[in-house]
Amino acid sequence: MTRTVLFSDEKLARKINDRFVSTWIDKGPQHTFEPGIYAHVARSQLEGFALGKGVTNITAVFATADGTVLDAIPGYLDRESFEAEMDFALDLAKKLESCISKEEAAATYTSAHHARAYAVTGPYTAAAHVRLEKAGALTLEELGLDYFDDFNPAERGCAIK
Repeated sequence: MTRTVLFSDEKLARKINDRFVSTWIDKGPQHTFEPGIYAHVARSQLEGFALGKGVTNITAVFATADGTVLDAIPGYLDRESFEAEMDFALDLAKKLESCISKEEAAATYTSAHHARAYAVTGPYTAAAHVRLEKAGALTLEELGLDYFDDFNPAERGCAIK
Protein backbone atom coordinates (compact mmCIF):
# COMPACT_ATOMS: atom_id res chain seq x y z
CA MET A 1 0.00 0.00 0.00
CA THR A 2 2.74 2.43 0.94
CA ARG A 3 4.56 1.93 -2.34
CA THR A 4 1.33 2.22 -4.32
CA VAL A 5 -0.08 5.30 -2.62
CA LEU A 6 2.85 7.26 -1.19
CA PHE A 7 5.87 6.54 -3.31
CA SER A 8 3.98 6.76 -6.59
CA ASP A 9 3.17 10.40 -5.77
CA GLU A 10 5.83 12.18 -7.84
CA LYS A 11 6.04 15.32 -5.68
CA LEU A 12 6.34 13.33 -2.45
CA ALA A 13 8.81 10.86 -3.98
CA ARG A 14 11.02 13.78 -5.08
CA LYS A 15 10.90 15.29 -1.59
CA ILE A 16 11.90 11.95 -0.06
CA ASN A 17 14.70 11.34 -2.57
CA ASP A 18 16.08 14.87 -2.17
CA ARG A 19 16.41 14.55 1.60
CA PHE A 20 16.68 10.88 2.52
CA VAL A 21 18.01 7.51 1.48
CA SER A 22 15.01 5.24 1.11
CA THR A 23 15.28 1.61 2.08
CA TRP A 24 12.79 -1.21 2.27
CA ILE A 25 12.94 -4.09 4.73
CA ASP A 26 10.44 -6.88 4.29
CA LYS A 27 9.43 -7.86 7.83
CA GLY A 28 7.34 -10.73 6.53
CA PRO A 29 9.15 -12.33 3.60
CA GLN A 30 7.08 -15.46 4.07
CA HIS A 31 4.05 -13.49 2.88
CA THR A 32 3.97 -13.10 -0.87
CA PHE A 33 1.47 -11.50 -3.17
CA GLU A 34 0.92 -12.16 -6.82
CA PRO A 35 2.15 -9.35 -9.09
CA GLY A 36 -0.66 -6.92 -9.85
CA ILE A 37 -2.78 -8.07 -6.91
CA TYR A 38 -4.00 -4.51 -6.38
CA ALA A 39 -4.50 -3.75 -10.08
CA HIS A 40 -8.27 -4.13 -9.77
CA VAL A 41 -8.48 -1.90 -6.68
CA ALA A 42 -9.25 1.77 -7.28
CA ARG A 43 -6.60 4.22 -6.07
CA SER A 44 -9.26 5.90 -3.91
CA GLN A 45 -9.74 2.60 -2.05
CA LEU A 46 -6.01 2.32 -1.38
CA GLU A 47 -5.86 5.92 -0.22
CA GLY A 48 -8.66 5.16 2.24
CA PHE A 49 -6.77 2.28 3.87
CA ALA A 50 -7.09 2.49 7.65
CA LEU A 51 -4.41 4.61 9.30
CA GLY A 52 -2.20 2.53 11.55
CA LYS A 53 -3.20 -0.78 9.99
CA GLY A 54 -0.22 -3.08 9.50
CA VAL A 55 1.58 -1.85 12.62
CA THR A 56 3.70 -5.01 12.72
CA ASN A 57 4.31 -4.93 8.98
CA ILE A 58 5.58 -1.43 8.23
CA THR A 59 7.29 1.41 10.09
CA ALA A 60 8.24 4.73 8.53
CA VAL A 61 11.66 5.60 9.96
CA PHE A 62 13.53 8.87 9.47
CA ALA A 63 17.14 8.80 10.65
CA THR A 64 20.31 10.85 10.41
CA ALA A 65 23.31 9.71 8.38
CA ASP A 66 24.89 8.25 11.53
CA GLY A 67 21.81 6.11 12.19
CA THR A 68 20.16 8.19 14.92
CA VAL A 69 16.39 7.78 14.69
CA LEU A 70 14.66 11.14 14.39
CA ASP A 71 11.17 9.71 13.99
CA ALA A 72 9.57 6.29 13.60
CA ILE A 73 5.87 5.68 13.08
CA PRO A 74 4.41 2.18 12.79
CA GLY A 75 1.56 1.21 10.51
CA TYR A 76 0.14 2.58 7.30
CA LEU A 77 0.20 6.38 6.93
CA ASP A 78 -1.70 8.36 4.34
CA ARG A 79 0.14 10.95 2.27
CA GLU A 80 -0.61 13.86 4.59
CA SER A 81 0.42 11.97 7.73
CA PHE A 82 3.59 10.62 6.12
CA GLU A 83 4.65 14.05 4.87
CA ALA A 84 3.87 15.63 8.26
CA GLU A 85 6.10 13.05 9.99
CA MET A 86 8.83 13.62 7.41
CA ASP A 87 8.63 17.38 8.00
CA PHE A 88 8.76 16.78 11.77
CA ALA A 89 11.95 14.73 11.29
CA LEU A 90 13.54 17.38 9.08
CA ASP A 91 12.69 20.12 11.59
CA LEU A 92 14.03 18.03 14.48
CA ALA A 93 17.26 17.38 12.56
CA LYS A 94 17.78 21.14 12.13
CA LYS A 95 17.13 21.75 15.83
CA LEU A 96 19.54 19.01 16.86
CA GLU A 97 22.28 20.37 14.58
CA SER A 98 22.16 23.68 16.45
CA CYS A 99 22.52 22.09 19.90
CA ILE A 100 25.85 22.75 21.56
CA SER A 101 25.85 19.85 24.03
CA LYS A 102 24.59 16.28 24.27
CA GLU A 103 22.35 17.31 27.14
CA GLU A 104 20.75 20.07 25.06
CA ALA A 105 20.27 17.65 22.16
CA ALA A 106 18.64 15.07 24.46
CA ALA A 107 16.28 17.68 25.89
CA THR A 108 15.45 18.95 22.40
CA TYR A 109 14.70 15.42 21.20
CA THR A 110 12.43 14.49 24.10
CA SER A 111 10.67 17.86 24.08
CA ALA A 112 9.95 17.63 20.35
CA HIS A 113 8.46 14.13 20.66
CA HIS A 114 6.45 15.15 23.72
CA ALA A 115 4.90 18.08 21.84
CA ARG A 116 4.30 15.98 18.72
CA ALA A 117 2.47 13.30 20.73
CA TYR A 118 -0.21 15.86 21.57
CA ALA A 119 -0.41 17.30 18.05
CA VAL A 120 -1.11 14.16 16.00
CA THR A 121 -3.95 11.79 15.34
CA GLY A 122 -3.99 8.17 14.25
CA PRO A 123 -4.18 5.04 16.35
CA TYR A 124 -0.45 4.60 16.94
CA THR A 125 1.19 7.88 15.97
CA ALA A 126 0.84 9.60 19.35
CA ALA A 127 1.85 6.42 21.19
CA ALA A 128 4.96 6.14 19.00
CA HIS A 129 6.00 9.69 19.87
CA VAL A 130 5.45 9.02 23.58
CA ARG A 131 7.62 5.90 23.33
CA LEU A 132 10.37 7.81 21.45
CA GLU A 133 10.19 10.60 24.02
CA LYS A 134 10.70 8.13 26.88
CA ALA A 135 13.46 6.21 25.12
CA GLY A 136 15.44 9.22 24.00
CA ALA A 137 17.43 9.13 20.79
CA LEU A 138 17.79 5.56 19.53
CA THR A 139 20.03 4.13 16.87
CA LEU A 140 18.57 2.12 14.02
CA GLU A 141 19.96 -1.03 15.67
CA GLU A 142 18.23 -0.19 18.95
CA LEU A 143 14.96 0.48 17.11
CA GLY A 144 15.18 -2.89 15.39
CA LEU A 145 12.33 -4.45 13.44
CA ASP A 146 9.85 -5.09 16.23
CA TYR A 147 10.02 -1.95 18.38
CA PHE A 148 6.30 -1.20 17.98
CA ASP A 149 4.93 -4.72 17.44
CA ASP A 150 3.27 -4.72 20.86
CA PHE A 151 0.97 -1.87 19.75
CA ASN A 152 -1.25 -4.46 18.05
CA PRO A 153 -0.16 -8.00 19.00
CA ALA A 154 -3.01 -9.50 16.94
CA GLU A 155 -1.14 -8.46 13.79
CA ARG A 156 2.22 -9.91 14.87
CA GLY A 157 3.78 -12.13 12.26
CA CYS A 158 1.09 -11.70 9.67
CA ALA A 159 0.46 -9.64 6.60
CA ILE A 160 -2.09 -6.84 6.64
CA LYS A 161 -5.55 -8.37 6.93
